[in-house]
Amino acid sequence: MISRKPLKEIKIIESVLKIVSARAAAEIERDETIKDLQIAENKFRSIFENATEGIFQTTEDGKVITINPAMARMLGYDSTEEFIDKITNIPKQIYVSPENRQELKRLLRVNKKVTGFETEFYRKDGSKIWVSFNIHEVCDDKGNLLYYEGTDQDITDRKKAEEENQLLLTFTKTVSEAEDFDSALTSALKMVCECTAWEYGEAWIPDSDRKYLELSSSWFTKVKNVESFRRASERFTFAPGVGLPGRVWKSKKPAWIPDVTIDANFLRAPFAKEIGFKAAVGIPILTENDVVTVIVFFLRELRQEDERMISLVSAIAEELGMLFQRKRIQEKLRKKAEHHRAVIESIFKFVPEGLLVFSENLNLLKQNKAFEDIIQKYAAQLGYTEQELAQKIIEQLRIKITGSDTSEIHISKNDKSRGVSPQADQTDEIVIEFNHSRMFLAEEEEEEEEASIVVSLKDITERKKSEESLKMLSTAVEQSAEAILISDRSGKIEFVNDSFCKLTRYSRNEAIGQKPSILKSGDHDREFYAEIWETIMSGNTYRGIIINKKKNGEKYFSSQTMKPIVDSKGEIIKFLSVQNDLTERIKNEEELKAAKEKAEEMNRLKDNFLANMSHEFRTPMNAILGFSDILMEELRNSDQEVLYEFSKSLNNGGRRLLNLLNDVLDISQIEANKMFLNVETGFLVNAVEPVMSVLSILAKEKNLEMTTVINSKRKVYFDAQRFEQVLINIVGNAIRFTERGKITIEVDEGANEKNEPCGIVRVIDTGRGISKEFLPKVFDEFRQESEGHSRSHEGSGLGLTISKRLLNLMNAR
Repeated sequence: MISRKPLKEIKIIESVLKIVSARAAAEIERDETIKDLQIAENKFRSIFENATEGIFQTTEDGKVITINPAMARMLGYDSTEEFIDKITNIPKQIYVSPENRQELKRLLRVNKKVTGFETEFYRKDGSKIWVSFNIHEVCDDKGNLLYYEGTDQDITDRKKAEEENQLLLTFTKTVSEAEDFDSALTSALKMVCECTAWEYGEAWIPDSDRKYLELSSSWFTKVKNVESFRRASERFTFAPGVGLPGRVWKSKKPAWIPDVTIDANFLRAPFAKEIGFKAAVGIPILTENDVVTVIVFFLRELRQEDERMISLVSAIAEELGMLFQRKRIQEKLRKKAEHHRAVIESIFKFVPEGLLVFSENLNLLKQNKAFEDIIQKYAAQLGYTEQELAQKIIEQLRIKITGSDTSEIHISKNDKSRGVSPQADQTDEIVIEFNHSRMFLAEEEEEEEEASIVVSLKDITERKKSEESLKMLSTAVEQSAEAILISDRSGKIEFVNDSFCKLTRYSRNEAIGQKPSILKSGDHDREFYAEIWETIMSGNTYRGIIINKKKNGEKYFSSQTMKPIVDSKGEIIKFLSVQNDLTERIKNEEELKAAKEKAEEMNRLKDNFLANMSHEFRTPMNAILGFSDILMEELRNSDQEVLYEFSKSLNNGGRRLLNLLNDVLDISQIEANKMFLNVETGFLVNAVEPVMSVLSILAKEKNLEMTTVINSKRKVYFDAQRFEQVLINIVGNAIRFTERGKITIEVDEGANEKNEPCGIVRVIDTGRGISKEFLPKVFDEFRQESEGHSRSHEGSGLGLTISKRLLNLMNAR
């Protein structure tokens, strides 16, 4: 009887081992996944270090967690370490406007991520750069904010270009509104000085005979006390090639002088020196390759030639030249335009459509308010200025009129949207229908007839949108993955799409003219359908799951939405039905429900099994251990040495089985989340001393020295009993695998990854250690470096697994 009972219990343990081995295989697969993740992490670390864009992580309160080398270089620092060391408060040290940081945080709280956020940063040397952000929040599993993470790039050059473009746009608008060339010239001088570092601007114009340049009345200054320099300049005139204005006049190209006080060909050098002027630049204003004006700017510091500045001012000068040319042309056309005014005004007054009048050579002579209304309505929406949109329409009209193409013109959105704020009602394209015809108007003075082209325009954008929307809706309904049916008020089917035919197996010809009752499955009673009909006839929408029947008799579950279609008076004229096939989903849900119930039953059986095993196994095992202890004690000093060894083996084997059972039960409780800890504040050293007391005897039996080094009495939160279990497993392994030397337990102080104070316990031995190959598997269940029947040490292979999971439960590692 004594020999058969352990065999029965060993079979029970073997069954348990089979269950646990399956879990061990799953753990091995998980570790391989972790290894793949580590490879991926190394790959992305390389990307982080070598990225050309700045990459960063910061805390919510403005402290740097990490940045990549690109961002350090962008802000003028020699290394990421220098940046992290010196920047302790991002809003105050980096942001030119700290309130922008608050706005960024506000946007992140609302949207969780922000793209294209632009602000100014200070560099290490105090200079400023513009930076564009893409940033998002990083949160834990509970949604708590951990830190911010994002990328940024230097957009200083782009911002400068935008400012220059804005200057040109503003100047173009100013020029277009100027009454004459002189006022436009004054505005240009003022605008250049105000928007750049240049301090004084003047203009030189040819005399009536074009023999020399004289000072214009147009000028602007940002500095005081320049009157003496201007009065002196009024006494000068410059022939071609003489002085800075003369050089520009002759060459028809910009000229730059870094220091006018030492330039031999700068005749006003003494007066410039008195004011303090140094650098100067002259730019020609050309019309049909003739210089009509030379503009000159001065600066009170040395400045080498700046191609960007010359390009900017030259662009302004080009606009002025075009204005001069336009004013000259406009003067020539003014008299002709007056002859047409009476007739055109009467036409424009009564026609609601947009009207444009062109000359025979397609110069625009007149436009009415209806046309201007079209421009005002769509310019901002399309991303144009009103002048740009009008010019674009006129250019297309000229092309189509020349080609005798009387149809439509399409104006698309300007993707650059130069300086124009986006509108809430932004559109992507407008469509204008036009017709044109020629009419002849007599010139009052010459009494001759001159042909004019009158173009009528009609905005058909909304009509085109409606047609396109109807076409898109028709296509969407036709190609929809949902089965769609439309019936008349009596319920007779008028339309079905392809998805309906595919789902029900009825063709269009078979379905149209029938009633939806052809889909009845017989699973619903008459009251069910009556309730649906009552719902939609009252003007409401019905939503529900219906069991329908296909043409071949096969039943299917359908998620169905039915609603009435009403006319402008609110009367029901048709019904719309939309179906989705739910058959597979419902089938899967039923299978999942059955699988869930089965898993819950298996889990309950497992819990019952473990509970029964704990009771049924521990009770006889405690009896075996108790009687074997008595036998050992009785036979210890007797002459029955063989029986003593038998009883000792019996006792050791029983304790091994009991320890294995305890380990299996512990790990089962942990996996089932039924392991409850008694965590409280205490000293680590109080948990170390009992372990030393118990295990020092085993160490002494192997002639091993066992010591403790206590460097901390810091209190920590932990479960003392379970921590003792962890120490016994780890120190027990140290004793088991150490043949000579010593084992040391150190208790020290330190900090965790969050820089919070914590306690540290180290177990150091002089044993053979763990091989590099086995190290990734050291915490796997039932794994030992020496496995199989030939292994050199006893043990279940669960000690380190349980220790690691107990530490995880205590938020330790």
